[in-house]
Amino acid sequence: MSEPFTTGSEDVEKAVGRLQERAHEQDWDLVVGLTELPLHDDEGRHLLVQTDRAQRTAVLSLPALGGIRVQARSRRALRSLLSAMSEPSTPDGEQRVVLPHQRGWWRLLLGMVLANRPWLLVPGLKSALVAALATGAVATVNSTVWLLADSLSWWRLVVATIASIALVVGWLVIDGELWDRPDDESLRARERSRLYNASTVVTLTAGVLICYVALYIVNLAWALFVLDPDLMGGYL
Repeated sequence: MSEPFTTGSEDVEKAVGRLQERAHEQDWDLVVGLTELPLHDDEGRHLLVQTDRAQRTAVLSLPALGGIRVQARSRRALRSLLSAMSEPSTPDGEQRVVLPHQRGWWRLLLGMVLANRPWLLVPGLKSALVAALATGAVATVNSTVWLLADSLSWWRLVVATIASIALVVGWLVIDGELWDRPDDESLRARERSRLYNASTVVTLTAGVLICYVALYIVNLAWALFVLDPDLMGGYL
């Protein structure tokens, strides 16, 4: 079964509580919840999994698996969870698997970025891409653009590229109101906002880079088709 589980609901106790309610409604013996949200405990530590052996309930954070081979890793984790909860032993309360502080934060960030699927940004920017393709098609046959590009040093071109990517990412964040602000001044709220903002920026940057690569390939193919090297070289 699948249901919405929005941001702001990453508290692990809330997640386990919702799973227990669903288990009682459906009369399930065991229940495991999978979420694409990061989970944390009352101390602000990021969690991979929490198990309540007494209620035979567990919740697993998919981003905490790191975003690589998630299906295989989640299947192994599910088998272990179900096997442990189904054993006829004395219930021993809640058990948590906590991620390491630094390395775990980076793994969680990677998992969140891949869960966001940055490549899906490309069809979402189709209008901008069409405009960029039209501009590139005109610029390709403009001799002034070629002369200007040839006159610029490599580091100026790199700075211009980085600046243009940063402008697009900044525009997407501002226009989409994607910047997360902490609910209060607590360390836990600030850490949560930092994590979400980092995943937003990395996701958008990856998506914009994919768009840039696509534009480069199309413009290169257009230039190879339209431009005659001897004619353009002699003119320039």
